[in-house]
Amino acid sequence: RAAHPNLHIVSLSWFGLSGPYRDHAATDSVMRALAGLIKNTGPVDHPAMMPDYQGFAPAGLNAFIAALASLWSGSAGRMFEISAQEANAVISEYQAVITFSPGPPEQRRGVNNWFPTFPMGCYRCKDGWLGITVLTPDQWRNWCHLLGRPDIAEDPRFATSPQRLEAADELEAIHGPILLTRTTREW
Repeated sequence: RAAHPNLHIVSLSWFGLSGPYRDHAATDSVMRALAGLIKNTGPVDHPAMMPDYQGFAPAGLNAFIAALASLWSGSAGRMFEISAQEANAVISEYQAVITFSPGPPEQRRGVNNWFPTFPMGCYRCKDGWLGITVLTPDQWRNWCHLLGRPDIAEDPRFATSPQRLEAADELEAIHGPILLTRTTREW
């Protein structure tokens, strides 16, 4: 740093360089567990962890934003310390709101049945898996057209995200076999 004072440095680690857990090792699963993100993941009868590195994704995004903002500002070099645990703590706020909201607690809905919409998850294709997230009404219509089933987009039973989530088993029985007809690249 003394040789290059304008150098922008981003340190990304599980618990940061200066926190009380700085010398502890961790895994993506530990980050997600600490943030309360496995509660509603997986089959209805038991939680499961997916090997998709979601725990480190928010930390990587924070590191990217810090580095880009520092470079863009044109200021002298800076050092940014990013903790994956702190980045995941932000996500846990959502879980806290759900936990303390009035009404019955949210239950696991099963594989690929994520609140607040459907379809959202990883689905098998002819040669592998495809990640799909459909949130908006336009995305729903486009998804149905892509599948060659525009009739589903017009079905009033599936008009809203909550309706589609409640009908997930029925909809998955429709689109699951269709997805198996093409490769991931073709989709």
